[in-house]
Amino acid sequence: MYFDSSNSNFEDAIISGSVKDSLATSLWNTMKELPYQETVSLQTAFIKNNPNSIFSAHNLSIIASVFGQEETKKLFDKFSIKNKQSSHGIIVAEFLEIKISKTPKIVEKYVDFSMGNRSGELDKLSNYSGKYILLEFWAS
Repeated sequence: MYFDSSNSNFEDAIISGSVKDSLATSLWNTMKELPYQETVSLQTAFIKNNPNSIFSAHNLSIIASVFGQEETKKLFDKFSIKNKQSSHGIIVAEFLEIKISKTPKIVEKYVDFSMGNRSGELDKLSNYSGKYILLEFWAS
């Protein structure tokens, strides 16, 4: 397999090599032009049809929370052992181990959680009930 991003950004890198790599490149090029929901549908189909592709494991590790645990588990269970043990597979497995009673819907009451504040003290979201609060979640 050959991966070249020397003349472009990472997203537009040239990937060549196996048939599976060509499938992944074709999927990526198609998704760039589509609305979000259609990209999710295409990714789902790709993951279902290519459970041995590392690209499937990569995609599922990124969008598992979109599917929720039940759908993610169905997709993950069809992965090869090699994909399940990959760094992407481990991320999916860890997501599946999280105890989530249910996925909240938009306009439903929040799921309470705790985390350290800037002073290092543990604080709960419920401590701010009735107040406006902006939560910003990000990862790099």
